[in-house]
Amino acid sequence: MMETIEHAKRLNESTLLTKEEKIKQKALLIRNTSHPVLSHSERIEMEVEGEYGLKQSMAFSHEDDFEEKHPETHKAIKTAIKIANPEKYPLSLLAKEF
Repeated sequence: MMETIEHAKRLNESTLLTKEEKIKQKALLIRNTSHPVLSHSERIEMEVEGEYGLKQSMAFSHEDDFEEKHPETHKAIKTAIKIANPEKYPLSLLAKEF
């Protein structure tokens, strides 16, 4: 557990990773840990909001043209959601996609 926390701290402090890479790495951490109250989806939504801000997070969910305006961000968030959710996206399914 402490190792996971330290890894998450290093991700937050890293200046070498892009936002897109950070959110994917955080999604992998979420996938491999559990939370007593929050679901994997809720946790990744919080990480997306923390990394991109509330405005980007809301735009992803509610703007029809978000994918056209921000293709890299859109793809990173969709990928992170898939990575973070082991029930809906098993690793075998993700491996085929990547």
